[in-house]
Amino acid sequence: MWEGEEVAAARAELAEKTLTDITKFIGARVHVEEKYAKLLGSKTSKVRSEGGTIGVGWQSIRDQQNHQLSTNYEHFSQKMLNDIVNPMEARRKQHFNDKSKLSNDFAQLKKEHKRREAELNDKKTHYYKCCEALEKEKRKLDESSKNPNYPPAKLTKLQTAVSDFEAKQQQARKVYMDGVADFNAFKKKYEDGMRLLLSEYQNMDQRRLETIRDSLQAYIKHIDDSASSFLQFCDACRDQLATVSATKDMKEYLEGLSQEKPPKPDQYEEYRSGSSNSAVAGEDGEDLAMGVVAPGYQPLPKISLLGYSRNRVVRAQYDFAGSDGLDLKFSYGDVIVVIKEDESGWCVGELMGRRGLFPLCMVKAFGDEDFVGAHSFWPPQGYDTLVVQHDFAGEEENELSAKEGDILIVTGTYGEWCTAESKEGRTGLFPLCFALQSKS
Repeated sequence: MWEGEEVAAARAELAEKTLTDITKFIGARVHVEEKYAKLLGSKTSKVRSEGGTIGVGWQSIRDQQNHQLSTNYEHFSQKMLNDIVNPMEARRKQHFNDKSKLSNDFAQLKKEHKRREAELNDKKTHYYKCCEALEKEKRKLDESSKNPNYPPAKLTKLQTAVSDFEAKQQQARKVYMDGVADFNAFKKKYEDGMRLLLSEYQNMDQRRLETIRDSLQAYIKHIDDSASSFLQFCDACRDQLATVSATKDMKEYLEGLSQEKPPKPDQYEEYRSGSSNSAVAGEDGEDLAMGVVAPGYQPLPKISLLGYSRNRVVRAQYDFAGSDGLDLKFSYGDVIVVIKEDESGWCVGELMGRRGLFPLCMVKAFGDEDFVGAHSFWPPQGYDTLVVQHDFAGEEENELSAKEGDILIVTGTYGEWCTAESKEGRTGLFPLCFALQSKS
């Protein structure tokens, strides 16, 4: 029992560490579920699919998966936080407070024991000194009594001194014996106090073990519920895939092709003297490149952004003011990210966060020498930037791979993704959850 306090204190320290480690483990599980749900959701949200039963089937599976992930995230984030993490953290704090109080009570009890023990030692030392002084005086008296020439007056004085030392020795002996009795009585109270404190230690550890048991049982139950939910999701996916029919999809596709109208036949036009017989002046494209509109010029058809192709970067060779709000205005020397190109000669591009249409004949593709000059100082001013926190290896052709620590410039955002450019001039789609974003 006298060494029980040290054993109990060591176990209390280990118990607190166990509570902390279990809380961290379950908290990490919640964080992983959240990150996985967001990453997989952002991946599936940007996938395009065709029509027909396969398109409907894919859309249904994707929606059910995202719903299942969202449900699991709520399950692991909210329920685990409320049922496991928060009670474990509360128990850890209470355990720390109880341990500190018991440790202080032990210290006070041991301090009182040490004080009383020191007092008893002082009384014992005083008694022993009185005994030694009495023996010394008695020896002196015996030697003097045997000497016939020793003066009677001095002999009487020695006898009186011996009597005084005997009285002091008796008084010191009584004080010492009373101190021994008091200390033995205190030792019994001390042992009772130690037993009580050790019992409190035991109760405290019992509460801790019950909390851990209940939390782990709740954790296993949540995993069982999640597994049941996942099996239901798999059953729903199998039912949906059973409706997919390649024959039906091909039939609908061919029927759609047969309904297209054939192109109109070309008509013969008679030459007319003195009139413009050309639809566009400057057939080599030079007048168009300089922004000069010739008589009879009709603009090429513009396109809409239906998807993303592999991006490239171009530099403006001329100023382009645009003709309407759909055009991307730029100046000579500006660096533009091409989002999509069309056979008509128009492109969808992005500049400083602005997106619009522009003619391809007014820009020039980057060469290696352009990148050296363009990226001497990185990142360039005026762009939002990303600091990559985790390595990202793109799985699609239009995704931008990057390493931890790379700095990218943002040229556009699309929900959980963005279009970005690296220092080496590579461009593509990049997930925002893999980096920290800094506004320009």
